[in-house]
Amino acid sequence: MIKTPRDGNRITLFRLIAFWTVLLSALLTAGDDFSLPTAPGRLIYWIAHIGSGLVLVSFVTLWLQRIWMSRFGEWTQLALSSIVAVVVFAPLGIILDLLIPDSFGPDGHGDLDTDVETQGPIAAAVDEIGAYAPTVVVVWLIVHLSYRFLSNLSADTTTDVDEPQPENTATEDSILQKLPRALGHDVVLIRSDANYVHVHTVTAKTMFLYSLAKAAEELQDRGFLVHRSYWIAFDHVQAVTRNGERMSCLMSDGTSVPVSRRRQKSVVAQFGNNFVRPVSDR
Repeated sequence: MIKTPRDGNRITLFRLIAFWTVLLSALLTAGDDFSLPTAPGRLIYWIAHIGSGLVLVSFVTLWLQRIWMSRFGEWTQLALSSIVAVVVFAPLGIILDLLIPDSFGPDGHGDLDTDVETQGPIAAAVDEIGAYAPTVVVVWLIVHLSYRFLSNLSADTTTDVDEPQPENTATEDSILQKLPRALGHDVVLIRSDANYVHVHTVTAKTMFLYSLAKAAEELQDRGFLVHRSYWIAFDHVQAVTRNGERMSCLMSDGTSVPVSRRRQKSVVAQFGNNFVRPVSDR
């Protein structure tokens, strides 16, 4: 049975960011001195601060994961990313305060210029960070915890990885070290969702915080990236199919993985046109 990824029905990190941003912004708007004429402006104010902050933090964290942060455990990465949230949000919050009209936002918004004159730029910046950064950090943690909870309820994740037991075949600081012993190291494919990777082995599936780009570098002798969100193992490709300009790879676990247009030449170079693995080799 072919299992085609259906992103339209899948819980993704950025969809949760959008959901929690709107929900928390609505609650914060209702918590202010609510009046109908100013409510839309305040809602826009909070969505701009929380939403842009979370998206920016997610991309910065993804970059840090590729460089060095992926080596740490789940909770350590979340703690470090929360610190990143505060640092990254500081200049962004100040820029938004300068750009958003004074009539928008809660009481005190629009006072940044006055605070700079009376307190100095550093003290004014610290006040801005203290006012809004905690909200972004709390929402950042809520987003990740809800993502893990919902993913564990779905069919995308079947195994927990809180206490991985690496085998001797894994190199130091590699994605294979993150896999529980029960899953083994025979990886079929890896799908990324922002700061997370969903790893399919011949035994089961799991998910954790990691960089797909870093994983692809570590496993380049086993497979390659066929899409910005997918890495596949050479030995587990059963067939390469075309439907017009679209190309996909059928994997040994039944998953049909899409191939991006710019990577189609690499797939053809590796497997040829209309590749089908002989039954004897499966």
